[in-house]
Amino acid sequence: MNRAVITHIVQSSDALKITWQDGNQSTFNYIWLRDNAPKNNFSIGKGMAISFDIPLDVTPIRVTLNETLDIEWADDENIYQFDPAWLWANAYKPEEKNKPQSPLKLWRAVDIIHNLPIYSYPQLVSDEKKLRDMLQDVNDLGFAILQDVEQKKGMVLKVVELFGYVRESQYGRLYDLRMEPNPKHLSYTNLRVPAHVDGPYRHSMPTVQLIHSLVNSVDGGESTLVDGIFLAEELRRIDPTAFQLLATTPVTFRYGDDKSVLEYEGTIIETNRENCITGVRMNPIVIQPFYIEPQKMKDFYAAYQQFGRMTEDDANRIVTKLDAGNLLLFKNQRILHGREEFKPNKGERYLQGCYSDADDLGSKLAVLNRKFIS
Repeated sequence: MNRAVITHIVQSSDALKITWQDGNQSTFNYIWLRDNAPKNNFSIGKGMAISFDIPLDVTPIRVTLNETLDIEWADDENIYQFDPAWLWANAYKPEEKNKPQSPLKLWRAVDIIHNLPIYSYPQLVSDEKKLRDMLQDVNDLGFAILQDVEQKKGMVLKVVELFGYVRESQYGRLYDLRMEPNPKHLSYTNLRVPAHVDGPYRHSMPTVQLIHSLVNSVDGGESTLVDGIFLAEELRRIDPTAFQLLATTPVTFRYGDDKSVLEYEGTIIETNRENCITGVRMNPIVIQPFYIEPQKMKDFYAAYQQFGRMTEDDANRIVTKLDAGNLLLFKNQRILHGREEFKPNKGERYLQGCYSDADDLGSKLAVLNRKFIS
């Protein structure tokens, strides 16, 4: 059955109700139809109707159902033709629009540890279908591991070109991860780094992160990955009160050095207006002292500690040695990453990283899906 077949129309004072062949109904307000009429699409030299110029009480003179839905408006002498398939695709149904186009595949480490999304970088360069599969995994699972990436400084910037562009930060186009004599950050030591996201002190956090291993011959130093959205959903299931505290109580994150001071106040669990989880801002390294109502402080700490323990649960953590030539590509607003402690006097650990944008990754995936998925 072709669902986008109109069988019946009913006009009211301010809207048009359409009945489809499958029995479902959609309501389209006249002002919305007038605003989105096909001839309103902008093309150079023709101009366009601007939404705020349309009368609120705009009404059609005539509505005719042929192969298209034809509308003649009182304020315009033209007849506008609406393709039923377009109307079906653009019917404004909030309960459907809020569903993700490609549902996330939330995970615990124990469920996917034997089936990690691992790809050969040279194959991604030469095979667009493999590239599509890899980007789909990053979209769905939040991460992928690329192998056989040339062990050359700056190579991480080249890998970004598979799908997008480098996003510069206070670190520049890329940053080095290795021990320093006088470290200003935990990442530049041999110590364990707890699960965290990068840049929660920015209003717009980095949304994609890449970490490339150039040398990794130390004992220890395994990389860790946790699905933050899975853990947030799990917290909501087992302790709704704790979830609500972390999703509604703003806290401050701050980064400062000789050249920059960055600060942002936001919630540890981020949700949209439908209460769907959109990301996490968990970073115990740069979080500032909590300024919360005294009567709320103990409960907030309990929720914060509970969520923190979940990020450290071995059942939730992927622990993997990022061998030289391997690269982690992940969604920074979803995947918390960390590092195990390593012995500083045996071997060397040198990684380079950079940031990019999920918008560009999603755009490249959409283009490849259009090419390969009919």
